[in-house]
Amino acid sequence: MDFSALFERHQLELLRTLYGMVGEIETARDLAQETFARGYQWWLDQAENNPAAVEWRPLLFKIATNCALDWLRRQNKFYFIPLPDNGEELLYSQSDSAASNQWGDPVEQTEVRLAVVAALRRLDSTSAICLLLYYDQGFSCPEIAAITGESLSAIWQRLSRARRLFCNLYQKEQALDV
Repeated sequence: MDFSALFERHQLELLRTLYGMVGEIETARDLAQETFARGYQWWLDQAENNPAAVEWRPLLFKIATNCALDWLRRQNKFYFIPLPDNGEELLYSQSDSAASNQWGDPVEQTEVRLAVVAALRRLDSTSAICLLLYYDQGFSCPEIAAITGESLSAIWQRLSRARRLFCNLYQKEQALDV
């Protein structure tokens, strides 16, 4: 596999996830670039003998998660902004009426997004990352365990607890908006 094909295949999903973690599109682009640079260096150092045997998607998301956490530690802040499946349209043409119609009432969408962000910010960072990787990016629990370095049973427990806590926090945020 050619590394440029790998870049093309995973660029948008990595950008969406990083944007969800850091909340700033330019920073997300910088972190995505850093992720691919580190991934490419890893490719050159260790995987060039048998690159087909490497599971690149979890590896790239592990690198991206570490890059984002490093950046967030330096910034001393942590928050998530979830994106709809077609994040590319929202990132580049938010004022486009077709995109607005596709995602419904912009005011309602903003209120929901703010409630989600507020609920996620109240979770610990590892739980929030697990929820984002599971629900936004569709990673399986074994993949999340590989990305975060936690055991599979720890991921199952973390997701279970994080879902319950997130639902409670989200309901409280929604009640505050009424």
